[in-house]
Amino acid sequence: MKKFLCFIFAIAFALACFAAGVSASSGSLIYSDCGDHCEVSGYDGTPSGVLDIPKTAYIGGRTLPVTAVCPFAFSNCGKITGAVIPDGVINIGDSAFSCCTELKSVSLPATLEKIGDDAFLGCVKLTGITVPSSIKTVGKRAFAQCESLTSAKIEGGTVTLSEGIFAGCVKLSEVRLPNSLRTVGGFAFSGCTALKKLTVPDGVLFVGENAFRDCTGLESVIFPDSISSLGDCLFLGCGGLKTVYFKGSAAKWEKLSENQTGFPSGVRIITDFSGVVPGDCDGDGDLTNKDIVLLFRGITGGVSDLSVYDFNQDGDADNKDVVALFRYVSK
Repeated sequence: MKKFLCFIFAIAFALACFAAGVSASSGSLIYSDCGDHCEVSGYDGTPSGVLDIPKTAYIGGRTLPVTAVCPFAFSNCGKITGAVIPDGVINIGDSAFSCCTELKSVSLPATLEKIGDDAFLGCVKLTGITVPSSIKTVGKRAFAQCESLTSAKIEGGTVTLSEGIFAGCVKLSEVRLPNSLRTVGGFAFSGCTALKKLTVPDGVLFVGENAFRDCTGLESVIFPDSISSLGDCLFLGCGGLKTVYFKGSAAKWEKLSENQTGFPSGVRIITDFSGVVPGDCDGDGDLTNKDIVLLFRGITGGVSDLSVYDFNQDGDADNKDVVALFRYVSK
């Protein structure tokens, strides 16, 4: 049904472009003439392979810069395997590449300012994405249901991750978020079952409802002290969640989380988090059997720094910490 709707919208948009005076050039790409610039509005025929959009197009005796990819321009084009968007493009429209089921790679330019809603929705073979620092806002569900996406890097500059941006990306395991970020929208990472840990950057003020819903593989999240509001049902369905680290005080966390619905039972809450993970004796960011061995050796040898070895946060480093870490790792 979704593909059928995409197809209908694409036809409707193409007809509208032709009515407005669209000219074709540079191969089979179709452009909308906007006076001093042009926008890619579609393709004459069936595009396949790597789609390499040129920086300029020759239309009506003039060479015009290409500044945008129009909404639904390549939606449901099932034979495109890659897309190269050139410098000079500032906007990728809503659903521009949605349902491109063979699309494996996308190169986004440093000039890009906006990625529209559903821009790459349902690109099930897309494996990785880097959002350039020129972008301030990424649209709703922009990369949702990209089932092969394993890594996403959002470079500095982006302020808002909109609702459902990575929803249903079941293989997404590596996410890098910028310090410029201020808002994480609702359902942003819902259904990202391969996501194991995430650090919400310092400066983020708001994380929306259901942001991590049904992230069944999620074990730990780090929140900054800058957080002023958390949406409801944040960790609903996150049965594997073990620890939440919060850089602020215990009193602030209690206030932020007091109305949370569906918060998993048995989750450790570490407040006043300084960046040192209790029990992470090898410093790799994960708590494993290796850390249990190192913790035991450290305690039996005598330790002076409790930040790592006091796993149960009772003010002492002793065998109780070894037992607690063993139970945690075995959970």
